[in-house]
Amino acid sequence: CYDIALSLAFLQPLKSIETLKSMVVDSVINTQGSERTLASLANELIWSQAAWSVYCATGNKSWLGYAYKVIIKSIADSKDYLPDNSTGLYHALCPYTSRYTSQYYPAWATANDAYETMPLVANAIIEHPYTLLGQIADEFELNEDYDTHASHLKDCINHRLWNEARGC
Repeated sequence: CYDIALSLAFLQPLKSIETLKSMVVDSVINTQGSERTLASLANELIWSQAAWSVYCATGNKSWLGYAYKVIIKSIADSKDYLPDNSTGLYHALCPYTSRYTSQYYPAWATANDAYETMPLVANAIIEHPYTLLGQIADEFELNEDYDTHASHLKDCINHRLWNEARGC
């Protein structure tokens, strides 16, 4: 999905739509086969940006309506991954850890240790579909308030994961 989100949507929009549709199972984004896991969640949510990129390239409202339904169903299907009550951030593995775990976690880290992380990149990826849903709702003139959830998560990210003094 990364290549579609970055540029392929503009170069080959029809092939991009075909590829994105092949990643949907029972109206839910599923890039990892039949079992969805916490580790795959962030990678799957990149689909929403790729779908939006296709819409930006084509202006195809039919595609956008399909993508809207898939994103909503996928988010609803991911409600097991609730944010941490004290921070408002999501526990998630860094999206790239499936192949390079040793680069992100020390050798002594257990699966529980990895779960306790709340990486910036994963939380930003989880936030972004809500922002996109707000934009899509605006396109269809729907009275939906996805922007509130997106803003709350952005605030949590900035409060917990941003160091103003260091600019990072």
